[in-house]
Amino acid sequence: MKANRYVFFVYLGFVMIMIFSFAMDAQEVVFTQQVIGLSEMEYSLLISITGIGSVVGAVLLSIFFK
Repeated sequence: MKANRYVFFVYLGFVMIMIFSFAMDAQEVVFTQQVIGLSEMEYSLLISITGIGSVVGAVLLSIFFK
């Protein structure tokens, strides 16, 4: 029973972090457009570059740390 309780709290923590991160994604769009002054196209480019960097980082990690 205790093992199930531990897994439940780990899962609950994960779900809470995901909910807060999704809320931050929505605020990120507003911040970059209103405060920084990026257009929709510039914001899309910024997010695309972030995704490309994530993929490149994952590939480099898989190559160098086998």
